Formats: sequence, structure tokens, C-alpha cells
Amino acid sequence: MNRRRFIQTLVSAPLLSKFVLGSKKTQSSSELHLISESPQDILPTLLEELKNYRLNTGRTFTLLNSFPAAEQLTREFEKKGWSFSPLPNHSDLSISFRTLQHKIRPSFTLARNGEIWDIRSQRLFSLWKEINRTNNLSSTLTIASFKGPKQRIIGKSISIFSQGSKIDSLPLNKNKTSLYQCKTGKISVSVNNGKVWVNDSSCRHKICCLTPPISFAGERIICAPNRFLIEIDRTNLIDTSIG
Repeated sequence: MNRRRFIQTLVSAPLLSKFVLGSKKTQSSSELHLISESPQDILPTLLEELKNYRLNTGRTFTLLNSFPAAEQLTREFEKKGWSFSPLPNHSDLSISFRTLQHKIRPSFTLARNGEIWDIRSQRLFSLWKEINRTNNLSSTLTIASFKGPKQRIIGKSISIFSQGSKIDSLPLNKNKTSLYQCKTGKISVSVNNGKVWVNDSSCRHKICCLTPPISFAGERIICAPNRFLIEIDRTNLIDTSIG
């Protein structure tokens, strides 16, 4: 995959640059998004390199859901000096896994303070080329959240941003499908049974459409080519906590 296609599918930004996906009100913990069938081979190296971005990664981690290679991932982290904690409240890093609807090219990016960063610099650029060299596609999305929410809370509403500005707000308890004008055309967003997802998008590779529905406060769906962001609003009221 060349640089232009990578930008179109994941970050839509020049090397080492950033663009705003949400307003300052959406600022939260940083998240590393990795598409790879073998996150245990890549994630520890990525985290070490991200120290150059002044991220306080800490040294304790937890797994929020299951993954076939979880034991191997834990061993690789321990080799790098990390400690596993079964309690998210006491972890510096929370790792979760999601399955895309079909396989796409491996890649990675950093979401930080409502912005998307292209982090392919120096060693990370070599790593990005290496994971794409074999041309193996992946349906596994790994999200590593730094100092994320201490509890997973079921959301009550969503905010929708386009080009860095909030354009809509929808409740999660009312089923509805909405159509939004965006950079490349239109995006269709559906809310049903407390979950939200992208129904259809005019972007080329439709990664946003492959992303599973979200329902917890702070979760996001990003369409980078359109600079379009869906975020479930955070709340101070705890409805449900999932360890």
C-alpha cells in the first residue's frame, strides 16, 4: 500500500501531521489503533516507540475482552517490563479487541485529544512497511487506551463531528437512521437498541462501515477520509460497569 492509499484509508494526513476530528470538548485519553492478526508481535514495539510522543504509558496493563493469543501477548508485554493487572481501575493501559466485518490491510494510527496522528516516523515507518510486506489481510482491530475510563459505562447519547465541528447529537434510546453530507459525499449513521454504527459511507475503503456497533461511553467510530467522527458521550452517572 503506498502512502496515498494509506492516508485515504486510515489517517488522511501528511506524514507526522495531525487533523482535528472533534472539538476540545471531546478530549480524552489517547488510543492506539492497530489492525493486525498478530498484535502480540507488534503492539509492545509500538508502545515503546510511542514514548517519543510524550505519552505516559505506565507499566501496568489489562485486557478488557478475550483474544486467542492473549497469553502470548501477556508474555511479550512482560518481557518489556510490563505487569498484568486483572483490575482495569489499577491499570495504566487497557487493551481491547474487535473484529471487522471483513479483512483489510494491516496498519496503525494514534488518536490523541480528539485528533488523529500519522505516527509512521523513523522505526515506526519501517515497522509499517514490514507488516504490509507480506500482503496478509486482517480483520482484528486492537485498541490500546492510555489512562482510559476506569469503568465501561453504557452511553445515553452520541455526538457527531464533521471537519472538527459538532454537527449533531442523538439519543441512544431512540432508533433512527440519519444521513450526513461529508467531504466525499454522504455518510449514513444508524442508532438501534442502544448501539450506533455507520450504515454506509461514500469513502473508498469503508473502514468505518466495517467497524462493529458501539455502545459504551467514550467509544468512537472514525471515518478518516471524511474527517467524520461519532463519539458516545461520557457521563458522570454509572449505569453499568463491566470489569
